[in-house]
Amino acid sequence: MCAGILLIVLGLQPYTIRDMNGDGVIDWKDYDVNGDGHVDILDIMHVAAAYGSTIGDQKYNARVDFNGDGVIDDFDLNAIKDYYGQGSLSLIDLWTYRATTPKGIMFIAGLIMAIIGFLLIIFA
Repeated sequence: MCAGILLIVLGLQPYTIRDMNGDGVIDWKDYDVNGDGHVDILDIMHVAAAYGSTIGDQKYNARVDFNGDGVIDDFDLNAIKDYYGQGSLSLIDLWTYRATTPKGIMFIAGLIMAIIGFLLIIFA
């Protein structure tokens, strides 16, 4: 136990993060537990629901055991936090709750710039 804490304090992880969806890349898609296209509170709720469980427990969920150590603990909860808010950006997401995120603001700015550029080409 003390050795594991020491490794974490020193920045060394006793377990590596796994490629959860098997695409060969570790990215936000590995943390999109419910498959809705983005990492949000619903995904974190899956981790929270299984928190403290181990392999064999009824509430254990292998999909949220991001490091594969057989225990859903702080490591798994901390692993998902770096990807919170990432995912695909649809117009529905943009007009609902994502419009104020940096990604949403950049999308809106890009859309406005594209429209202005298009109008300048047409009317120039």
